[in-house]
Amino acid sequence: MKERSPIYILRRKNTLFLLEHLNMSRYELSDRSGIGYSLLSGYLRERNYKGLGNLNSSKIEKAFGLEKGALDRDLKAELDSSDGSSTPKEAKELREQNKKKKLERNSLEQKVLSVPLFIISSGTGRLSLEKEPYLEEAYIKISDVYYQNVQPKHVKAFKVFSNVENIPDKATVFLDSSVDSVDKLNAMYLVCIDNVRKIIKISSQEDVQEMLILGRLFHVQYSL
Repeated sequence: MKERSPIYILRRKNTLFLLEHLNMSRYELSDRSGIGYSLLSGYLRERNYKGLGNLNSSKIEKAFGLEKGALDRDLKAELDSSDGSSTPKEAKELREQNKKKKLERNSLEQKVLSVPLFIISSGTGRLSLEKEPYLEEAYIKISDVYYQNVQPKHVKAFKVFSNVENIPDKATVFLDSSVDSVDKLNAMYLVCIDNVRKIIKISSQEDVQEMLILGRLFHVQYSL
């Protein structure tokens, strides 16, 4: 097996240490740094991990609120030998914020939200939820809803009965109905075209032509 560069070993070690020290999940680090979750996991896995180069190392440092080059030092040793005063203010604030978030997540973990479950192809294009009958109710943990940065009152559920990219047949997906425009590219949206509801992946603003955006889809078990 090819030996890893000492700097790659140190950067991986520091990133894992900071995730634990700041109570941050890998998903959150991925969001804050702009590094895809799969690529980030490749850097941090235990065996055969990828070497963390300068560009993404800088992104991770910025996500942690650290100065450039911080991952190239032994941060755990520095913290153990100090009273914590050397920890950057932004990193300290981030740690406290994530401690609070962790407590909130733990308290919400067992709480479940029930939402109406609709069929994609039924009803009119615009969601008239007060009048439109629904199949049954779907359930999702409130903690998963908040992780998606969605307010519970905006969550709807849909049963998909056809082959749609990234969505298994007969799967139940969730909708953030507060989204009425394309706020994230390469994501799955529920749209209305010619008064028919459809699920499509929107990769550019040019894809949005003569369609009504009804919301952006999400799921807690697989990426959409």
